[in-house]
Amino acid sequence: MNDNMDTNIENNSNNNEQKSGAARQWRVGTFSMGFTLIALGLFLILARVYELPTMGYMMKWWPLLIVVLGLEIVVYNSLANVKRSPVRFTYDFFSIFLVAVVLIFSAGFYFIESSGVFTMAQRFLLSSPHVVAEEKISCPISDRLQALSLEVESGALNLSAYDGDEIKVSIIYKGHFPSREEAETFAAEQYVKQELLGDTLYLKIFSPAVTHHFFNHPEPEQEVTVLIPDRINVDVLRARGDLQLYLQEVNNNWNINYEGRNSIINLEKVTNTTLDAEISERGSIEGNVNWDHFETKHEDDSDPAKPQINAVKRWGNEEHTITLRQRSGTAVINIKNQEE
Repeated sequence: MNDNMDTNIENNSNNNEQKSGAARQWRVGTFSMGFTLIALGLFLILARVYELPTMGYMMKWWPLLIVVLGLEIVVYNSLANVKRSPVRFTYDFFSIFLVAVVLIFSAGFYFIESSGVFTMAQRFLLSSPHVVAEEKISCPISDRLQALSLEVESGALNLSAYDGDEIKVSIIYKGHFPSREEAETFAAEQYVKQELLGDTLYLKIFSPAVTHHFFNHPEPEQEVTVLIPDRINVDVLRARGDLQLYLQEVNNNWNINYEGRNSIINLEKVTNTTLDAEISERGSIEGNVNWDHFETKHEDDSDPAKPQINAVKRWGNEEHTITLRQRSGTAVINIKNQEE
C-alpha cells in the first residue's frame, strides 16, 4: 500500500510540474531592453573617452537590436524544448516601445548631426567676438604699372596714397568664432583676386565666405585698407559700406564709384586739381569746399540721366582729378589747406 501511495505522489508531482511547465511564460522584449540600455550606456562612455562620432555609429549598428530581439525568442524557445517545458511567449510592449523610442531618437540625433544643425548650435553657444587683422597683399610696383582698378564687394573701405613702391592691402575681420585660432584660420582662408593686364593691376576683394549661417550671430564683417603709391592712378569700380579717402597731397587721378551710404574725403593740401562729385539719388554733400558749381536736381525734373546733386571745384591748372560718383547718402569732403 505504501508503494502505491509513493507512486501516486510521484505521479502527482510530475503532473504538477507539467502543469507548471505548461503555464510558463516569457515576455519578449525584456531582455532586449536590458541589453539595449547596457550597450548604449557603455557605448556613450567609450564615445566620450575616445571622442567617437556617437550618432554615426548608433545609426550604423542599430539593426543589431532587431537581431537581439530575434535571438531572445530563438534562445528561450530552444531552452524550453531542451527542458521539454513548453513556453508561452507574450510581448513586453512597453519594453519594445522603449527600444523603438531609442531608435527614433537615434535617427533624430543622427539627422541633426549630419545636417550640421548640432554643429551650428554648438558654434552659436560657444562663439565669442574676435577681431583679426590679415595682410592680404603687398605688391611691389614697377615702371610698367600705371593704374590700379579696385573692386570691393562689402565692408568699410579706407583708401590712402603714400610715397612708396608697394600696393598694400590689409583687412580686419570682425565676427563671432568659437576660438581665436578659428578666427585666424577664417581670416587666412579669405581670398583676394589680383591680375595684371597691360599697365593696370586689377584687385577684387570678395565678401567674407561664410559656411555657418544657422542660429547665427551677425555674419563676419570686414574693413579693408588699401595703401597706394601716389604716382599711379586709381579707379574704384565698386565699393559698398562706409568709404574714406585720405590724401596728403593730390599727385594722381582718382575715379570712385561708390554704392554705399556715407563717404568721407579728407585732403591735406590741394593744388592743380579738379574735384567733381555727384550723387545720383537723394542725398547731400557736406564739408568745407567752396564749390565753383553746385547744382541740385529738382523733384519735378524726371530726367533719370541727370544726377540729384552735382558739384565741381577747380584749383590751378587742373593736372589731376578726383571724381566721386555716389549712388545715395552723404558725401563729406573736407580740405585742410586749399589754394584758389
